[in-house]
Amino acid sequence: MMELRLKIISERTKPRMHEFQSEVFMIIGGCTKDERFVAEVTCLDPLRRSRLEVAKLPMTEHELDSENKKWVEFACVTLKNEVYISGGKETQHDVWKYNSSINKWIQIEYLNIGRWRHKMVVLGGKVYVIGGFDGLQRINNVETYDPFHNCWSEAAPLLVHVSSFAATSHKKKLYVIGGGPNGKLATDKTQCYDPSTNKWSLKSSMPVEAKCINAVSFRDRIYVVGGAMRALYAYSPLEDSWCLVTQLSHERASCGIAPCNNRLYITGGRDEKNEVIATVLCWDPEAQKLTEECVLPRGVSHHGSVTIRKSYTHIRRIVPGAVSV
Repeated sequence: MMELRLKIISERTKPRMHEFQSEVFMIIGGCTKDERFVAEVTCLDPLRRSRLEVAKLPMTEHELDSENKKWVEFACVTLKNEVYISGGKETQHDVWKYNSSINKWIQIEYLNIGRWRHKMVVLGGKVYVIGGFDGLQRINNVETYDPFHNCWSEAAPLLVHVSSFAATSHKKKLYVIGGGPNGKLATDKTQCYDPSTNKWSLKSSMPVEAKCINAVSFRDRIYVVGGAMRALYAYSPLEDSWCLVTQLSHERASCGIAPCNNRLYITGGRDEKNEVIATVLCWDPEAQKLTEECVLPRGVSHHGSVTIRKSYTHIRRIVPGAVSV
């Protein structure tokens, strides 16, 4: 009887694992001030004000740097809390996904057409890889990935061949904004794709021509930042109109932008002197205010920036008679 009683108390009082999830935004790879492309991946949690290093980009962890293929000007996106990355100057056909629950990168089916300076967008449960540069020319090719069958198929091509553009999805449509039709020029075109008809159309142009930019869909608008704009712009798909949201103090070419905890976070980039930026800006749509959130350990540009839910494990000691919550 005494042994049974001790066993029951022991089971009730031993530490129990409680898992909590927090919305974080990731800074994936990128280029540092010495033009070195890095493999580190960092999660930033604005609510906990904490930083967490997670699994490095694939093919870099156990090999010598001289033997590695570096992830240069790749694209990334999230689908069902997994991060997909594709392409790059040295990894043109590669596609991998990051599983946050096991903290590992998993290789999936290769792209049909290799590229870099392209974008990835999720729409209707599929991953779209759009446009970019193949080493010779800007391409208008669009590929769609079916996660269930692990295969790529072709969608209707872009109307305007571009690279280094901004792209996102909003209410069952895909938007490609700005970009470079060649190495010197930028465009102000807004291209819209409707998967129900597999057709592209042109919408209202941006207020400025821009490339090396990024976009994110947030509430009822699409926000665009980067390039030489020194501004955050917003596009309303419902009204097909653009507006200036706020001015920036510096250029932020090839910066990242991600929504997290009902705010927008703008990370890194390159200023008008081509120097990498280490600050993270936060746009609060309720207060209509732009503030500096934090400073990264080092400046970075040409990186990926996406939002996921990351698990934290917290050990609580349950005392006898207490209610577990």
